[in-house]
Amino acid sequence: MVWQGKAAQSLPTLLPDRQQALKNGTADVTAAFRIGTTLLVPLDVPFFPSSKLNAILPNLLALKLPFPLQECRYRFLLPEKTGRQSGQNKPPPVLAHVVRIGDLKTRLDELREAGCDPARLVPPGPAAWLQLVSEKPLPDETPRALLLAYAGKTLLATGYGSRLTAVTTFSGDSAAPLALRHLRMAFAGLPDALSIALAGPSAAALADSLRPLLPATASVEILSSPESFLARSLASPALDSLNLRSGSDARPSTDRKARRIALCASILFSLCSIAAFLSAFLATSSLDDALAEARRERTAALTELAGAPVSARGKAAAKMARDAAAASIDPMLLQSDPTPVLPAILQAARTANVRLASFRLDDEGFAASGKAPSQEAIQTFLRSLAASGISANPDEEPHAEPDGSYAFFIHTGGRSE
Repeated sequence: MVWQGKAAQSLPTLLPDRQQALKNGTADVTAAFRIGTTLLVPLDVPFFPSSKLNAILPNLLALKLPFPLQECRYRFLLPEKTGRQSGQNKPPPVLAHVVRIGDLKTRLDELREAGCDPARLVPPGPAAWLQLVSEKPLPDETPRALLLAYAGKTLLATGYGSRLTAVTTFSGDSAAPLALRHLRMAFAGLPDALSIALAGPSAAALADSLRPLLPATASVEILSSPESFLARSLASPALDSLNLRSGSDARPSTDRKARRIALCASILFSLCSIAAFLSAFLATSSLDDALAEARRERTAALTELAGAPVSARGKAAAKMARDAAAASIDPMLLQSDPTPVLPAILQAARTANVRLASFRLDDEGFAASGKAPSQEAIQTFLRSLAASGISANPDEEPHAEPDGSYAFFIHTGGRSE
C-alpha cells in the first residue's frame, strides 16, 4: 500500500507510469520493515557533547545487542542537548534504531518482487509514532501508547507526549490480555490518564476487547482510517533520520544522485578557486597576500574534509583528504595522539582488571568508558593512570550492572606536565 495525496492505494491500482517509477527506483518513496524485524534500543549516555558521544555510541550499542554489531544497520537519534542541565541527574537516553542486514535484504527482495524499490526503509513503530504525535499532540508528561493491530501480530509503542521510549511486538489470537501485560511492563503499572490509540486492520476488534480490562481513567481511541494509518505515516517528510537502507544496501539511483551532486560541487569549487586565483593574479599590488590567503583557505578546506591537519601539499594533500573522508574516520580519533601513552593506558587497565569499551586522549583531556569488577578496581585504574602522567576522575558515579560489574565514564584532567 502506498500513500498519494490524501488517500492510500494498493500497488496494483496505480497508473502504469507510477508503477514503473516505483519498480525502477526513480520514485521517492518510503517503505516499512515487517513488524518485529527491527529493534529500538535506548542507550544511557554520559554528559558529553554530541561530537564526543558519536565516538562511543557504537561501543555502547554493541554491549546491548544479542548479535554482532557488524551484522546490523543502525541509526542514532540524539537528544537536542547532551550537556549537563540544571537539576538533571542524567541526560535523556539516545535511541538506536537497529535491523539485521539479513532482515533488511529479505525485506528489499519482498518489496522488489511486489514492484517497489524504495528510497527509504524505516522501522514501522517509530514512523507510526511520529504520525500519531502529528495527528494527536499531547502534553509532554502524558503517558500514551500506540497499538498497530494486525491479524496474529500487534506492535506496541509507548512513551510520554511526543517522546518515544519503547517498542515491542507480540503474537497471539487473544491480543487484549497480551497488550495489557505489555502496557503494565512498559509503564511499571497502568498510569492514570493513560491515552491509548489504535490503528491497523484489527484495531476495532482489539479496542472492544481491551476496554473492559482498563481502568475508567484510561482513554481508548481508534485513529481515523486505521487500515491505512501506517501507509499515511510513511508519507511524512521527517523519516530520513529513520532510514536504515544505507551503505551497500542504499538504492543505486540515490547513490548516482549523490555522486552527481558531489561532482557538481567539485566543479563549482574548482571554478571558484580559479576565479579567485585570477582575481588575485590581476591585483598585482597584493599578489603575495592573496596567494597566502588562498593557501590558508585551501589548507583549511582540506583539513575540514579530512578531519585533521594535512601535512602533504598539492595533489597528495587532496588525495589524503579525500581518502580520509571516504573512510569515515572520526575527527576526534584523528586529532588525538595516543601512541606515546597507549602502552601505559593498556597496562593500567590490565593491572586493575578493567575492560575498556573506548577511550581517547588529546589536548582537551582524557575520556574513557568501560566495565570493572568493583568500584575499587576503578580507583586502582585511576591511580595507575596518574602514575603514568594521566590525571583523570570519574565524570559520574559508576553504574552497577545486573551481572555485578560497574560501568564507568571518565572525562576530566589531561596529560601531566
